[in-house]
Amino acid sequence: MRITPGNVREEFGRDLFWVKIFFESDDQAKKTRVFACAPQEYLEDLFHLSGGQKLSEEQLNKWSNAVIGKWKKLGEDIFTQDTHFDVYYSTPEGEQNGLNFLLKQVP
Repeated sequence: MRITPGNVREEFGRDLFWVKIFFESDDQAKKTRVFACAPQEYLEDLFHLSGGQKLSEEQLNKWSNAVIGKWKKLGEDIFTQDTHFDVYYSTPEGEQNGLNFLLKQVP
């Protein structure tokens, strides 16, 4: 399986980070993509940051790699859909807002 991660991007007005990751089968016959997002607060908690510490590029890449690992575990089953959405929030309202952002705002 070939995996091409995009850069983790910050949506400043929403305190949100998102990434687009492309997956392609070894024979290049099947493709899918995963859009993932997480609020800054979620990532700060994940990496135990406090007191205004800023997320580093290394931490954002660790999150992106964790997203990749989660979806890679599906193996060939990942190709059952053209697009997947992965939203990391701690509330149902946050999840819905994150999904709406990915559906409407991410190119």
